[in-house]
Amino acid sequence: MKKLLLVTCICLLFSCSKKTGTMDDLDIYIDLKLENNSGSDLLNPNTNDSYNQENIQLFYLLNGVEQYYFCSNCDHQKRYFFFKRDNKFVMRIFPSFKIQEDGTDPITYIQWNDNDRDTIQCHINRNEDGSYIFCTKVWYNDSLVYDNIGERYFTIIKD
Repeated sequence: MKKLLLVTCICLLFSCSKKTGTMDDLDIYIDLKLENNSGSDLLNPNTNDSYNQENIQLFYLLNGVEQYYFCSNCDHQKRYFFFKRDNKFVMRIFPSFKIQEDGTDPITYIQWNDNDRDTIQCHINRNEDGSYIFCTKVWYNDSLVYDNIGERYFTIIKD
């Protein structure tokens, strides 16, 4: 009986380890809807003049150097994916969360095509031990679009 109790206690101790450093500890995603002036969904492949979802690229600016992000063994290799919400396509991006050496907030560029690029800047907070990272503000092309209230979800209007 004592051996069973000892084995049970050891199993409980090892099962109570703290989980750190996983993508579950990041709350940084941003949801974007992309429309033209007429309200047409520019992420819908069936819309005239829509953006090709496969050609969109994210670049992270880190200490003055742009880095294209591609992770071959990640669920979302290009750090974005699409889903439908209210019959419109929505793009969920995972922006950079690395603070610059000079202390400024991280910058992510969305390269829609060869001629169209936008800037997303996020204010990132971390809890005391750094195990939880979350976005509290979002600027789109230098305009504040999210200020820690409600969902990180906004519409971009393209001409």
